Amino acid sequence: MEKTRIAIFKGMNVNNNNSILVFPPQQGIKPILSVFALLTVILIPTFLILIFTDATWKDGLIILGLGYLLTGLAYFLAQKVTRYWIEGDRFYYKALFKKEGIDIQSIRKLEVNTSNWQASNPSTSNTKGIIIYFKKYEDVFITPSDNMLLVDELLKRNPDIEVIFIK
Repeated sequence: MEKTRIAIFKGMNVNNNNSILVFPPQQGIKPILSVFALLTVILIPTFLILIFTDATWKDGLIILGLGYLLTGLAYFLAQKVTRYWIEGDRFYYKALFKKEGIDIQSIRKLEVNTSNWQASNPSTSNTKGIIIYFKKYEDVFITPSDNMLLVDELLKRNPDIEVIFIK
């Protein structure tokens, strides 16, 4: 049978077992502000050390600019590559260097609207995402643009999933 690719938008309800339900990640400048804030905490002392040594203002500004430019570029690439989708009875996620699938029946619990600061997550943000607990001890943090659409689709396929909403 031919698979149909369907992008999910607010208010759209799709109940076709042969479809691929795509959930775009969070995008925009807001999710990266916390990363830029952390980068500032690291780069400002570096800039000051360079200024008070033999380096010139120009050297310090170049390092500062390159730090922000490279971080912004990496974030832009992550936003373009990151995807979440449901195909049949599996939930898939793809990030820059990672693509994995989870059997929806193995999902035990979802924590919705939570934060996670681990660097290895396939997410485009560190806040307002979903932690998916599956199998016995495994978990993954994702950041779809609309958490509730994904939660609803997962619950349709596995109503035994425990859902915890974080405020």
